[in-house]
Amino acid sequence: MEADLGPPLRPSPDRNLVQNVHYYNRPAGTPWSQNGDFGFLEDILGQFIGKDSAEKVSSHAKMLFHDLVRLGLAQPIWQQIGKRGKTLFVNDIEQQFELVGYCDNHWKALLVGSLVYAQWNRRGGKIVKTLTGKPLSPMARLAADVAADAAAAATAGSVRNRATTTTTRSRPKSSKSNGKERAVVDSDLEGESELPTDAESTNGGMCRSIR
Repeated sequence: MEADLGPPLRPSPDRNLVQNVHYYNRPAGTPWSQNGDFGFLEDILGQFIGKDSAEKVSSHAKMLFHDLVRLGLAQPIWQQIGKRGKTLFVNDIEQQFELVGYCDNHWKALLVGSLVYAQWNRRGGKIVKTLTGKPLSPMARLAADVAADAAAAATAGSVRNRATTTTTRSRPKSSKSNGKERAVVDSDLEGESELPTDAESTNGGMCRSIR
């Protein structure tokens, strides 16, 4: 009985259908580097999709990595992820962004995975491994998810409490000097920077997986 690898990979598009794409076959080196790490992502006209669109591809890839964690398919490094995990990743990202599939043998999707996984695991995906670099058990992964959610909620609550306290303290107090009323504001509020929003305070928290 074959392992469940999800739907089979769709065939690569005919070269004649994407004839304007420069990087259909993977070239030696990174000749697209003038456009950054994701310069190989082109539209049907062979134009680089731009940094904003490339960031959307990267963000989607990170959400897929969280799904791999929940399925028990994530590993400390991309190269250790097995066929099932990579098949699920390639199928989803090429379905979401058709242009990622404008190549032979899915090399663009696999390169996106390799580039983004290293960054994600180093910054926000540390739940994949322990300090020794070994994969966490399913229960440990679940505990890490719960802890991360609790930390994000606590951070958001702290910011809301700070905003409430600052609003209360900054209300002017009335006093009289030489028969005239003047507003007195706590001196320690002078020059205080604008409070971060809840979204900014929780930036970097773990995104939720797409189901």
